[in-house]
Amino acid sequence: MEVIEEDLPFPEEKKKKKVKKIAREIKTEEWFPSHPPLQYPKEFIDWVDSINTGWRNMIKYKPFTLYVKQAKYWLSDNDSIYDYTNAEDQLDYIFQEKERVKDNTLYFANKYGFLKEGDVTGGEVSYEAWKAQQILLFLVDSWYNSLIGKARQIGFTSTMGLAACKRVNFMDSYFTKFITHTKEKGEEIYRDKIRWAFGMIPEWFRENVYNDSHNMLSLMDKSKKGSTEGTNSRIEVVTPKIDAINGGSPNLTLIDEVGLIDIFTQMMNEGRPTLFFFNPETKKMEMRRQLIAWGTGGQMDKAGAVFEAQFKAAMQAWKDRKFEYGIVPLFFDCFAREGMTEKIYNQEKKVYYSISGAEGEKSKVQFHQHYPLSMEDMFLRTAKTILPIAEINKHILRINQIDEQQQPQFGFFEPVYDTSQPTPDLDTPFHVSGAKWIPTSGMSDVRTTACIFQHPEKNWEYRYYQGTDPINSETGHSKMSSTIWDGYANTISATVFWRTKKFKECYLQCLLLGLYYDSDGTEVKELTESNIGDMYVDYQEMKGYSRRQVPNSALPPFMQTPSGKWWGINNRTNTAGHIANKIIELCDAYAENIYMLWFFIQLKTFVEKDLRGAATLRQTRFQAADMRYDFDDVIFSTVFAYLNAQIHARYEPRQTDVDSEHVKLTERRFVQNADTNFKLMLAEVDKKTGKVRRYIKNQV
Repeated sequence: MEVIEEDLPFPEEKKKKKVKKIAREIKTEEWFPSHPPLQYPKEFIDWVDSINTGWRNMIKYKPFTLYVKQAKYWLSDNDSIYDYTNAEDQLDYIFQEKERVKDNTLYFANKYGFLKEGDVTGGEVSYEAWKAQQILLFLVDSWYNSLIGKARQIGFTSTMGLAACKRVNFMDSYFTKFITHTKEKGEEIYRDKIRWAFGMIPEWFRENVYNDSHNMLSLMDKSKKGSTEGTNSRIEVVTPKIDAINGGSPNLTLIDEVGLIDIFTQMMNEGRPTLFFFNPETKKMEMRRQLIAWGTGGQMDKAGAVFEAQFKAAMQAWKDRKFEYGIVPLFFDCFAREGMTEKIYNQEKKVYYSISGAEGEKSKVQFHQHYPLSMEDMFLRTAKTILPIAEINKHILRINQIDEQQQPQFGFFEPVYDTSQPTPDLDTPFHVSGAKWIPTSGMSDVRTTACIFQHPEKNWEYRYYQGTDPINSETGHSKMSSTIWDGYANTISATVFWRTKKFKECYLQCLLLGLYYDSDGTEVKELTESNIGDMYVDYQEMKGYSRRQVPNSALPPFMQTPSGKWWGINNRTNTAGHIANKIIELCDAYAENIYMLWFFIQLKTFVEKDLRGAATLRQTRFQAADMRYDFDDVIFSTVFAYLNAQIHARYEPRQTDVDSEHVKLTERRFVQNADTNFKLMLAEVDKKTGKVRRYIKNQV
């Protein structure tokens, strides 16, 4: 590229910003991934997991921090090409800028990027990346494939338009394909976010345009002026086709608003093989091309459901650490949008919720899709849920905001053995006599099988009750879940929620959960779903704990199934409605007491569905919205544990080490006050002061 002084135009650069100088220049190799393809380091995995649990839960990731610092250090340089008066110095400056821009798209976007904005003087605004956009550009420059679910108005389309302009301008023979859901949207993106943004790159830094049509920008090298040969790179904006990802062999494929593309699954299935190839020399899978796709939920009866299927498949593969899937799934909640606060969130919520009538429910769903707090919000349907979505989100925020010392603890159980009783024919070497709790780093830790909100208190009897929703095979989507309900505090004390191919290991974790709360030798009673619980109950019998099971005859008459098994609860058509009513009752009475995230996350996708061929008396039931991806296991194990506590309500929880004087000083009476919402409620009251010690709510 030849540059002489008289070729330089009048300054087109941005106004220089004051940028705090970083202590030293960061080298690209300090942040650029050095790991083999698809073998992500633990620090990166933990960082992605933290973002996916909520924007405000994001932890630090050193390579990303260094990436941002590198861009900031270079931006703090105050020189420009106009500071040099001879061609040789100008060329040196251009070569320096090319090397920087090639390595760091954040630097390019913040220095040379503009956004078209009709509401400001001049019709343009200088680009400055928000943190969410910095993360996006880091993923692009790290050459990761990404599938991103997000809130509205995070500016990803504009950001990726700038990234596409950079790639084609500074890489030889580079093909970028930008896929949009409609032709009209594509033409708008091409006109305002690609062609216009490309034209704002300074002329001395911009390659010549060979072809500029309504949807394609192709370039040729400046050294070949006047020639129609040797065209190098191009950007093409197209509408969705089944072969869109691999058609024309694009080096970079960008897909905008995935939630509006109803053939996205077919596109992915057709295009995935072109993203990777098996290197016969290294005997490993390597990445050939790059894919970045992003979107919000969309219409869940149409393309939104397609996006949901792909996103949840990618997320499940990531959670299972099956990185050969090759795509990093990321969720950016509404607080990833710059300037978003709780106040603004609540203001917007009031607007959407103010709509009534036939459109009211639709408006509420749209609000949560546009301002999601969890990835489940993106894929909400208008179907009825046990609790309103807004209330579920309130509970999730409540749990996330409690003090770190009070946060629920994730981990797994280890058996305590009685070495005097060997069991060589079983899966454990000795008789299991107890359980020990081992904490892990969090929900996403591969060792995590359970979560404890409150560890068992000693010297209590008739306080803890267990409910279990089992599995009985190596394959399947649902997980095994078992919950301990605290009959005194009326809350979930602990929950196992786990699945592994060796499913008897799940049985052991559930057994250990019960034994952990058996700490004083008072056997915790367990109510198990009998539909598929035979193998689990047999397992407990082999371990010597068959007496823990609650008989079916102990259930309220309307939930009994005399023709079935002697133990457990049958969750079928004739009892499912009663179980759903108990879930509603549990949530109405004790939702504020519960601090188990799994429970509320599953409530978001626990919806009322029509029953095929249903009898007139019952035409619907509550279950997971999409049985392939959503879960309801914790909901059922919890309601079974809650029902178990109600069955045994005649045994009031009591401390075994309290003195008789304490008993003399208290009495039971019905009270009615603001705490009870002015309804009569049985309570334990201090005889002298009349102060309520606790409310007794357990009633079948």
